[in-house]
Amino acid sequence: MAIGICDWGIGGLGFYNLLRAERPDLDVVYIGDQGVPGYGKFDRKSLKCRIEMVFRTFESCGVSEAVVACNAASTVVGDVHVQGVRGHGIILPTLDAMSHLPKGAVGLIGGRRTIRSGVYRRALQIQGWTVRQRVAQPLSQMIEDGEAGTPETQKLLAQIVSPLGGVDYLVLACTHYIVLEANVRRLLPGTAIIDPATEAWDRVKGQLPPTENHVGRTRFLTTGSAAAMQLQAKIAFGVDAAVEEITI
Repeated sequence: MAIGICDWGIGGLGFYNLLRAERPDLDVVYIGDQGVPGYGKFDRKSLKCRIEMVFRTFESCGVSEAVVACNAASTVVGDVHVQGVRGHGIILPTLDAMSHLPKGAVGLIGGRRTIRSGVYRRALQIQGWTVRQRVAQPLSQMIEDGEAGTPETQKLLAQIVSPLGGVDYLVLACTHYIVLEANVRRLLPGTAIIDPATEAWDRVKGQLPPTENHVGRTRFLTTGSAAAMQLQAKIAFGVDAAVEEITI
């Protein structure tokens, strides 16, 4: 079988690395939709239409299971219906996992759309959490640009997360941010980190067929620049990606 992974950019490669570590037998199609504005800049209707177009591309590539490894796009994945492709987001698995944890204070850092939508905040407050959240833009763009290790990025990260000191958990509500995990841990010692990509993989892998004794193929596709995505993937996630340019 083939499983699809999509994100606006390279953030979904964190999910890809988790998948490949446990399921080297699966065929994977990864779509980085970098030829359009960031998903957080779409209104809900336009974003739903865009993800439907991505899913149709998956269907044409033989994908039957598609993971939207993006928090902003995961807010609409439940409304996306493309015959032959079952979609999975990363928000609901995270909320489900947190429902089983002892309640306390949780911090959220994410893109403007994800934070302002309240999709995490409302659900977590219903569960009994005290929620503190921060918009973390433009961290994802800085990671896309290969600037994760620069002093400017480290300074911005400190400005974003320092006001969340004392929370019991921190949700990285953008899949790009896992690249900065070590820096976040230094800034918030004693705070447990929740990675939605990890929670999504823990759920999705239980729905996949048994492991087969062969090595799966991978296609990396982008609606943007293949050369740029190839470089970004290597710098940020250590992925050697032979990228093809496509139009969606």
